[in-house]
Amino acid sequence: MNYIQSGFRAAEVSQSELAGIERDLEKELREKGHIFIRKDSGLFEAIKETEQ
Repeated sequence: MNYIQSGFRAAEVSQSELAGIERDLEKELREKGHIFIRKDSGLFEAIKETEQ
């Protein structure tokens, strides 16, 4: 979420929209185990660690 909120136009996104984005990302992380955020300058990858 910090990555998203650091974006150029983040101030234009409401708190309720941010909460919805966070819910969607958490769902994708649970279902797929990872989230890929693509942009021209590179790739950011979040991986959920499994409990051992």
